[in-house]
Amino acid sequence: MKVILLKSNLLEALNSVDKAIETSSNLPILKSIQFVAEKNNKIILTSTNLELAIKHTTSGKVIEDGTIVIPFEVFNSIVRNLNSEKVSLEQKDHTLVISADNYEASIYCEDSKEFPIIPTIQNTRKFLKLKKVDFKKSLAQAVVATQYSEIRPEINGIYFRYENLHLTLVGTDSFRLVEKVLEQNKVQSTLEE
Repeated sequence: MKVILLKSNLLEALNSVDKAIETSSNLPILKSIQFVAEKNNKIILTSTNLELAIKHTTSGKVIEDGTIVIPFEVFNSIVRNLNSEKVSLEQKDHTLVISADNYEASIYCEDSKEFPIIPTIQNTRKFLKLKKVDFKKSLAQAVVATQYSEIRPEINGIYFRYENLHLTLVGTDSFRLVEKVLEQNKVQSTLEE
């Protein structure tokens, strides 16, 4: 793999995918990003923590296509400290060589076959549509009863249910229970019942 791209495009992509990087994982592959260069000058960066996956597509000059898995923290800090606007990335076996004006760095990378497979989601165009004010108000009312707990993750979030043309939001911390129902006239939907 060999690509040349703008530092600003690369930083934007890194900022986007860093939200799914698992920094405290025992699996080193989850602390890394998958970097895919395709022949049509499309570059895809992917990160995952096995619950959330983020893909960011950017453009650059792809001289040679390929895939590599790069340790995120090291790569991100190197790119941020570059003074040049053009960045060259070249894969040599399991090493990524990062080149800019008067700078060159090498990073040992993981085998791309080890990176978790991200399932593709079919775009079915089904949605719920409601006013922002109604959604924010309902969410604020339901979140009052939730609590952060690593031991019981089921009480960390809000349960959403769409049934009989009503959207129900439920939050609990096992002592308090809040159920907020948005009526039919406040919710538009393309979902099946």
